[in-house]
Amino acid sequence: MHGFPTHVSRSRRLLQRVLYGLGKHAVWWIFRLGWRLRVKGATHVPRSGGVILAANHLSLVDPPIIGSSVIRPIHFLAKEELFHVPLLGWFIRQTNAFPLKRMEHDVSAFKHAQRLLERGEAVLVFPEGTRQRSGRLGCAKPGAGMLAVKVHVPIVPVLIHNSNRLRSFARVSVTFGEPIPPPLHASREDYQRLSDLVMARPHALRASLLTTVQGSRKTLGGQCKNSLK
Repeated sequence: MHGFPTHVSRSRRLLQRVLYGLGKHAVWWIFRLGWRLRVKGATHVPRSGGVILAANHLSLVDPPIIGSSVIRPIHFLAKEELFHVPLLGWFIRQTNAFPLKRMEHDVSAFKHAQRLLERGEAVLVFPEGTRQRSGRLGCAKPGAGMLAVKVHVPIVPVLIHNSNRLRSFARVSVTFGEPIPPPLHASREDYQRLSDLVMARPHALRASLLTTVQGSRKTLGGQCKNSLK
């Protein structure tokens, strides 16, 4: 059982806001000073209303970096194992993280994300489903597309760069693309197509960021079989 809260007391809500705000500003200044954090396109993120931020995934620090790069609070999925780590588990739960069982189709986590979006919140997801430590962009799974279609909210593609190279102090950047609206009428096949379309945007963002353009789908190493039609 995940134990997603159905009611949060006023005092706990205040504590969560304070911890989130402190954590957000701490992360911003740490990465701004230490890794010269650069943010582009943050105005593409709507100031209000339900929205999905769909990012590539390089490192465990991706959620706090992306969260510190936008004005509004975001909620994000984190692997369930992190919630069992003393202190860390408590802290991330207070700062808008909710657990995801990665080795199975986690219906509870999906429904919780759906409720957050219906309430007008912003939810960060990683369509690849796992970290790509090499820095290459991986293949999208259909979950992000399904979530957007079910709640009918836009998806903002996000490219995070060099968060897997913190030891070398390479410059970290976060780039937000233009929102992608979900189709009005969609079938199950469209979930994967929408997820693929969303992941294609970071390829374009990455190509414009890097001096050597490797090509959009070629950077996937030829392993993705899904169509972008």
